[in-house]
Amino acid sequence: MRLTQQLVLAAGLLAVSVAPGHAGLQVIGEGITGNDSVADGTTLWSLIGGVTTPVAPGDNSKNAILHNYVVAQSASGAVSVFSAGELNPSFGGTNGAPYISVSGGQYGLVDPNAGASGRDLSDLTSLTVIAVPALPNGAGGPSSSVDLSGKVTNPGAYTLTDLQNDFTPASLSIPGDTYTGVPLETFLDPSGVSETSGIVIVGATDGYEVVFSLAEIDPAYGGNPDNLLPYAATGGDFPDDGVARVIFPDDNKHGRWVSNIDFIDVAAVPEAPTWAMMLLGFAGLGWAARRTLRAA
Repeated sequence: MRLTQQLVLAAGLLAVSVAPGHAGLQVIGEGITGNDSVADGTTLWSLIGGVTTPVAPGDNSKNAILHNYVVAQSASGAVSVFSAGELNPSFGGTNGAPYISVSGGQYGLVDPNAGASGRDLSDLTSLTVIAVPALPNGAGGPSSSVDLSGKVTNPGAYTLTDLQNDFTPASLSIPGDTYTGVPLETFLDPSGVSETSGIVIVGATDGYEVVFSLAEIDPAYGGNPDNLLPYAATGGDFPDDGVARVIFPDDNKHGRWVSNIDFIDVAAVPEAPTWAMMLLGFAGLGWAARRTLRAA
């Protein structure tokens, strides 16, 4: 198991569980002022967009906002996870903006995108922003394989030959280029994790890192089926982009188009009642493991 997967909640000093029945909605994260009253129709991004992501010297800080994800929790303990990248208008493309609904004094969470109703929550009590610790700056350069780990059916190191032979190829045409590769959802093939409570951590050889929610990748929850893990392109991206990269056609800024992918981890956000106990342990583990990762 990669250290990044172990550290999903290492930055969870930001996370505080809210007891069911709280009259207001708590928005928790470093740089965010908690809210007791939120208007109907308020977007998630307007609530969490002010979060700050501390990055240690020597770590990769480019687009640090993309290290963050949001755990929405209901009074029943149900959770729905959103990545900051999909909420940020700069990286979320033309997708509809998930928002807070208010009715009869109760808060709810609504994802208006087609097919995404499985991410909705009623009796919403809290929004907690958590950051995956940044990776140390790496040497960069083309990757030779993609290390898939975590909550997946077929973990392992996938070379170009594996990607070409083990999966049915798919193509995606973008103005000026045509990409060939594997649908990202097919490549991940998650196992043992709910789509609404899972995250995907993608790291590159230079330490660039992006967190995705599992639901935004899964077409059954509104994810774009054209999200692709390409290994070839007509525009000359390869071999400079390594064995594979991530293409999110809805990301107009391309900040989440990760090149020279080194690893992909799929992790589950723990059930809300376990957060308090985990945070006590992860508070110290986070710094120790990050130092180990830097040394490695």
